[in-house]
Amino acid sequence: MNGMRASSVSGTGGSPQAAGGLGIGSLPPWFPLGSPGSREVTSHRGDFGMSRATPFMARGVARLVLAEWEIAPEAADVAILLVSELVTNAVLFATERRAGDWRVPHVSLALWRLPGQVVLEVSDENEKPPEIRVPEPDAEGGRGLLLVQALSREWSYYFPRPGWKTVYCVIETG
Repeated sequence: MNGMRASSVSGTGGSPQAAGGLGIGSLPPWFPLGSPGSREVTSHRGDFGMSRATPFMARGVARLVLAEWEIAPEAADVAILLVSELVTNAVLFATERRAGDWRVPHVSLALWRLPGQVVLEVSDENEKPPEIRVPEPDAEGGRGLLLVQALSREWSYYFPRPGWKTVYCVIETG
């Protein structure tokens, strides 16, 4: 990593703003400048085909990775919940495929461990920015980003490459 960052603005307190597209060798908006060496940063990334089972599969992977990293149970529970919410949003708001497009739609999950925090990233092929909506009190859904806002230190989104959006949140681990 080159210590430079693409023009980026990370959101806090539920006021996300889009960051500019990241160039090769650029850092994501959440990555702290002047951060410790790469030995203290660990990551795991995986792709999942889009289906109703995708959130379940992503939760299972997150649970295993966070246990391997020995993340405290309380922080791991929050992270697993937020992975589920972010992946569910990616599945629910997936863009329609054009006729003749043979690619399998998928969502990418990346987990990053830095000193004192875990960063969750969910990427999909929908460039529409996430929006917090306030659901009716008796609605069964629509609270995902409200949970992300309430339970994470920071959340936002950026466009890592043309046609893709990444939503991320930062969880304190102690």
